[in-house]
Amino acid sequence: MNIKFIKIKVLLIAIPVCCFLIIFNFYETNTNNTIENKVQYSKFDNKHGFENSYYIDVYNNNSNRNLKSQNLLLVSDVSTPIYFEFSQIGSSSKVIMNVFYDYNQVTFKVADKDYSDNYIFNIINGNKIKIPVYLKNAVLQNDDKIHKLFVTFTSSPDRHALDYDLPTDFFGINGVYDIVYTLDYKNEVYRNFNNKNIIVPDNNFEKNSGNLILNTDYENTEQNSSNGGILKPKVSLESSEGTPLKLMYNFSKLNSENCLLLITIGFAPTTINGNDYYQLIKLDGDNGTANGSIEVTTPDKSGLYEIIGYIVHNPFNKQQTADNLVKTSYRFTLNVNFHEPASSQRE
Repeated sequence: MNIKFIKIKVLLIAIPVCCFLIIFNFYETNTNNTIENKVQYSKFDNKHGFENSYYIDVYNNNSNRNLKSQNLLLVSDVSTPIYFEFSQIGSSSKVIMNVFYDYNQVTFKVADKDYSDNYIFNIINGNKIKIPVYLKNAVLQNDDKIHKLFVTFTSSPDRHALDYDLPTDFFGINGVYDIVYTLDYKNEVYRNFNNKNIIVPDNNFEKNSGNLILNTDYENTEQNSSNGGILKPKVSLESSEGTPLKLMYNFSKLNSENCLLLITIGFAPTTINGNDYYQLIKLDGDNGTANGSIEVTTPDKSGLYEIIGYIVHNPFNKQQTADNLVKTSYRFTLNVNFHEPASSQRE
């Protein structure tokens, strides 16, 4: 069997593994008409011998080589599961999985469990998990357009970046897939957007920033310095309960027409600029770095929350290649504190 991989080496600082390699494959999955309705663990076949790696795959019983090469899921029966596979090589930890349909977070059911916003499981070093996932019929559009399935796997949801010296931009793996309900689908991606969800960058810098960086460098001091770099976020920020938090975004444009920005706080999406849970950023299509400010809604309960940003380039284009991995921002901790209103403070 011919297996293709995309490999990226990244130094991991904040999560207790030194180095991870992203692995993505799109080999033909051996599927049949049998419905497997339980979570299954197996030993991951690490053919390339990578010491540290993540693996992701999403398919259903209709999947074949042609569909998988397009990251395309044909859902001919909405009552059957979609299978999510994940493997982590180099460490054992908890992992949280979230699912988005047309970029909105959805509840889903794993095997015979109740519907939930997420699924948390333990993964042992070198093992692979296969998860049968059911989406609610009311969520699925079942029309002749292309819909987007976005899945995120995040390691160590029980740990905080605050526990370490530096934030990290590598702590899991995420992918976007296309869903259709007929092979006679229109070559048109479903989108539910209004003008309030579209912004343009405040600045465009010549140098590429690489992956998404969220920080509080409101004056862009690093970009405007002789170094021309981008300031990494502090390992933690503080905020009052329910107080909007201003963040600067920075990401490479990569000749994209637009990008979709989604931010989670405590592994749940938060509203951006007081609107929806995602923000579409219109670009000029050139290379370089897009830069601007946004406001996110913080939790109304005190505690420690991990902030993670996701950037999807050309989110409403049909998947054309096997590279469907979605980049994340540096992960850092938000410390939400309770502040008693002045009118009720004791003297």
